[in-house]
Amino acid sequence: LVVVGLVLVMAAVFATRSYLSRGDSPPGLEAGRLRVCPPSPNCVASESASGEAAVDPLAYRGDRAGTERALAAALTTLPRTAILRRQGDYWHATSTSALFRFTDDVEFRFDDAAGLVQLRS
Repeated sequence: LVVVGLVLVMAAVFATRSYLSRGDSPPGLEAGRLRVCPPSPNCVASESASGEAAVDPLAYRGDRAGTERALAAALTTLPRTAILRRQGDYWHATSTSALFRFTDDVEFRFDDAAGLVQLRS
């Protein structure tokens, strides 16, 4: 009984943290760039983050069309992942965790001038 209670408490804590970590900013571009990460430790970005939140952008594989095909193929191989929006230079996908069903927004911005895919998760 103690173990069941502990598991339920942990599930509630994780669910609450996941819900609160989503913040009030919906996914999308802001002034043509991916949004800045909030101060919470569960966000990484290639465009605006520093320190542990910074990740490298993805280099184009050939041209833009080939890069889009490769990214779409990679995303479709991930379980519980779906591309929700492909609009111009911006893509929005979500990935849901298996155990607690947390949803992670994954965003991409194609920077043709630099030949890079900027990302935020």
